[in-house]
Amino acid sequence: MSPNFNETHYCLVDNVIVEAQGDMEAILAKLRNIWSIRKTVDESGHVYKIGDFIVRIANLKHNENYNGIFIETEYLATVHPYASASLLNEFISLITPSKAVIEKWEPQSEQGGSYASVGLSETEFTDTHRAYQILMLLKKENLL
Repeated sequence: MSPNFNETHYCLVDNVIVEAQGDMEAILAKLRNIWSIRKTVDESGHVYKIGDFIVRIANLKHNENYNGIFIETEYLATVHPYASASLLNEFISLITPSKAVIEKWEPQSEQGGSYASVGLSETEFTDTHRAYQILMLLKKENLL
């Protein structure tokens, strides 16, 4: 699915997001004899730009089993993590079928906590925030 995270890898370690550049693959390749992948989540799909929104839609597979459709929306008009939450919720309700079961990750909730609690900015949304949201949602759904 493109655009992605620009060759940056994100790992969830004890509810903390760890960011590593492309060299992470080389390091992991050298550690293969003492480290193994426990779970994998694959996504393949498409990216659409609709006005000020970017919508990413992907099939979600966990260990080769289909687990549903992943829809991510991004509002380009602001970088503040909380400013567009209600607008994004409304937009998602407009583009999804009425009978769809939608699982959302919400900051400030019992499963998410605040961004500051994991060392992320409370005033500027970055790719690390995006990765954290995705990883926490996958964790909530027991896919990680």
